[in-house]
Amino acid sequence: MWIDLTLQIPADHPARGALNDTHQELLRSGHVGTHLDVHLGFTIPFDYVVSRGLLADVGAIEGRDVGLEDLDRPSIQLGDFVIFCTHRVDRLGYGTQAYADDGIQLSHAVIDYLIEKRIHFVGIDAVGIRNGPEHTPADKRCEAGGVYVVENLANVPALQGKLLARNVESFIVFAMWIVVEGSGLPCRVIARLPES
Repeated sequence: MWIDLTLQIPADHPARGALNDTHQELLRSGHVGTHLDVHLGFTIPFDYVVSRGLLADVGAIEGRDVGLEDLDRPSIQLGDFVIFCTHRVDRLGYGTQAYADDGIQLSHAVIDYLIEKRIHFVGIDAVGIRNGPEHTPADKRCEAGGVYVVENLANVPALQGKLLARNVESFIVFAMWIVVEGSGLPCRVIARLPES
């Protein structure tokens, strides 16, 4: 079974209109829809295209950062694509002010742990892994450690439901990105679940 985790942005979506707004520098540099952040100019290895996927449901967390206690740490391995299911895209709607202002974020300890484990990607169905002025520095810290952040994933709760229904923990993730000018690379992310 295949599940597309790529957020589809229609041509008439307000976020696309914001690309013309001179105050939306991040959007103009590719940070719209499902994208991968690259601020340091490193080349992403081709073997990152296919990774083992793991999902962490953190949607019930409010008023605090996602901590190490929220992860099934023994399951995380070298080369994984760890996806955080926050339910933010579904609950708040991509491109809304509530979505942009949402406070969910990974703790510095979680980010450091994922870098130490040398995973390929950290994905999230939210605006980023840290917010406000800490957003870009967190992306850069990951990139410097060989981990890339994929933001604004879609259909993550659906993926979670399928995993629970099949009683499986891991799956395969295919990620493809387009190298363009800017620090946000558009990408397609697709999960493949084991046959039941």
